[in-house]
Amino acid sequence: MEEAKKFCSKCGEEKILEKEFSKHAGHADGRQSFCKICEAEAQKMYRENPDTRPKALLSLRKSQCKRLYGIPLEEKERMFEAQGSVCASCGSTESGGQWCLDHDHLTDEIRGVVCRPCNLILGFAQDSIEHLNKVAAYLRARLKTKEAVA
Repeated sequence: MEEAKKFCSKCGEEKILEKEFSKHAGHADGRQSFCKICEAEAQKMYRENPDTRPKALLSLRKSQCKRLYGIPLEEKERMFEAQGSVCASCGSTESGGQWCLDHDHLTDEIRGVVCRPCNLILGFAQDSIEHLNKVAAYLRARLKTKEAVA
């Protein structure tokens, strides 16, 4: 039995549906409209030049900012500029994929704009300074051990 095939909407090549297209529940065939290779190229391009992102993504970011945090996307951008256009947590100028609004998970008060890695760290630590201090102590101990061996 021959495997089902599909044409990629980006490169126009016919490829094997199950192997070369990512899953997408919203599509009739259950797969993305473009192949994994084209998807990876698009993601790389977007990371290197965020201005090339589709208007739909910008619209999504605007609605999420308003719905989740009660502020327009422009306010988030003003906050970011006011903090020197760097991560409020680590000072990086690289977003790690996306600039995120950091907020207190108990009060929902917005604290600043952080890079994606810092946002993930804060989220996984559940805003616990004690937990973060324990992780930092663990790293310090491991680095000292590593330096002693070298």
